[in-house]
Amino acid sequence: MWAAILELGARQEPFRCVYSNAVLTPERFASDHVIPWAFVAHDQPWYLLPVLLEVNAAKSHAAPHPRYIPGLAVRQAKALDS
Repeated sequence: MWAAILELGARQEPFRCVYSNAVLTPERFASDHVIPWAFVAHDQPWYLLPVLLEVNAAKSHAAPHPRYIPGLAVRQAKALDS
């Protein structure tokens, strides 16, 4: 799902990592479990967000800082409307 959305973004407005603001491409992103997988134990599309590979590795099993929650909500709404 996200690779297709990022491909569209490459032709229109770039899609950016909600944590780092880096431009994401279909070749350079990871799917982040916003709330660590250990807590919800599923990979439903509404729960995964594309982020920069390095950011996802650094975040590891941590929950996002509360300052990112508004941006995460907007990102999910846009993706689900696509």
